[in-house]
Amino acid sequence: MMIRSPNTHHGRGTPVAPVGGTWTGDLLVAGDSITSNAYQSAPYRWSLPLARSPVRLAANVGISGVTLDDFWTTYWASQVLAASPPIVMLRLGTNSLALSYATFMSQYQRFTDSLVANGIKGILCAVPPRTGYSSSILAINAGIAALAAANPSMLRFTDDCLDLADGAYVQDATCFGDGVHPNQRGQYRAGVRQAADLVNIFAANDPRITSASDTYYLTPASDQWVKNPFNSGTGGTKGSGITGTVPDFWSVSNTGAGTTAAASIVAADVGDANSTPWLRMDITGLGGLDHILTASTTLGHPALAADLATVKRLDMICEVRFNALDTTNLNRLTMYCLQGSARPGPELNMGLKNNGTITKTALLRSSYARDEDAAAVVSHAANSISFRFELLIAAAQASAVGSIDFRLASVRGQAT
Repeated sequence: MMIRSPNTHHGRGTPVAPVGGTWTGDLLVAGDSITSNAYQSAPYRWSLPLARSPVRLAANVGISGVTLDDFWTTYWASQVLAASPPIVMLRLGTNSLALSYATFMSQYQRFTDSLVANGIKGILCAVPPRTGYSSSILAINAGIAALAAANPSMLRFTDDCLDLADGAYVQDATCFGDGVHPNQRGQYRAGVRQAADLVNIFAANDPRITSASDTYYLTPASDQWVKNPFNSGTGGTKGSGITGTVPDFWSVSNTGAGTTAAASIVAADVGDANSTPWLRMDITGLGGLDHILTASTTLGHPALAADLATVKRLDMICEVRFNALDTTNLNRLTMYCLQGSARPGPELNMGLKNNGTITKTALLRSSYARDEDAAAVVSHAANSISFRFELLIAAAQASAVGSIDFRLASVRGQAT
């Protein structure tokens, strides 16, 4: 079926009635540099956490500079279909906007036809706004939406870039650093909109840890390595410029004079079905560019060999709450594991800068395979890896910034 050029009435912003809420299984994201980890500009970095990470994001096939034809010819079969993913999130087309509408849609439809033919569900993401192509992209996005609407059991469209442009899809320059890739502001805005679609696509699922004994530190048979995921005790440590109380095995620290915070253990809200308390960093001052506030814990884990035979990936999960967080002078929040200079898996970054005051709760999850980064496939001695949250600062601010809460952190060493 070829989708014909749509009418001038595009129905911009009008959602298709959700038919999902049932999809399960690992997710593979595919596309050009907007998807690539190298650019850290993909809206899914916010959308999946805000949708409470209902699926595991297992692989990223984001290739910088690819056109529709490049991706189809060189990467689709070898890196997407070969992985046999249950679900693919696809964002392609930015580098093919010079094509005619008919040629663009013909090349794009190869991907949707292939997904359906191979029994793979697809989330089709909008082409972001780009200067000089506003009307063309509106037509293209309407065409992609029509492809999804024609097969709603297998394909869904997310018009997640609407807040990165005006009503005529003219790019909002404040949402782009270079005119192509969404910056922190664009990533957040698109992620918030996409999250609303994802909760109507994925089945409800809660991957948070549920048992205090589910830790290698207490139960060597456990594949979960955080020693104190439930924030018990008060024996943690604080760095210079940090006041307050920290749970056992955790540490709150900073780098840079003038970057200060008060740590505390905060009870769960009344009515919260989960009674686990939060580790809070109440940020009282920012010292300057590239200063860092860190919450970390040393993991208890077996020795890891420099191969993928026993531990292919680290499945890192944590619930995070942003409490009236002023993002004016913040850069990003990063979740990752570290041992020396080696990172046993790719990091998760959430861009914060210039997104106003954020009050949201998110469930962060990072599960890329260790070989997503070849430098991560090294050996690690037992009990040598740390699990870390880092808040990277963009500029000084003498006044209070708000607070960030963490709870139910888990790191699972997985063979698949």
